[in-house]
Amino acid sequence: MSYATDPSERMTSMKKPPLASLGAMAPAKSQGRRYRFQIYRQGHAGNFSPGFGTDSAVKAVEAFLAASPAFDGGDMHLWNHREQRVCASVKWNICMNEFGFPVLHRANAFYGSFLDLIARQIHGREVMRESIQEGVRMSA
Repeated sequence: MSYATDPSERMTSMKKPPLASLGAMAPAKSQGRRYRFQIYRQGHAGNFSPGFGTDSAVKAVEAFLAASPAFDGGDMHLWNHREQRVCASVKWNICMNEFGFPVLHRANAFYGSFLDLIARQIHGREVMRESIQEGVRMSA
């Protein structure tokens, strides 16, 4: 993981979002209920559409890490309705692959120590799960 020098903008870098099998990515209910956390994705036209919403910080971070932008290089935010601010967003870095082609690399920026801590714990849990699965495959 790489972290920015500015503590207000910590970056959690991952090559692929963990919890890709998370099935809770359904859009938020449209009955007027406003969740504390909600994911907004940028469309090709530049507009942001609401997505998954929850009151749980842990579920919000899990869903944000598992969510993918509408298109490569597209913006995505985790909005905190209670505090009326963006608490996480996707940053794109351009890296060169082994063939010399530019490739977009996703880095998740969390703007708060609590959500950053949750993201680190989720990432650590996923790393541990993958290493256990690899050990089981090697022993079979």
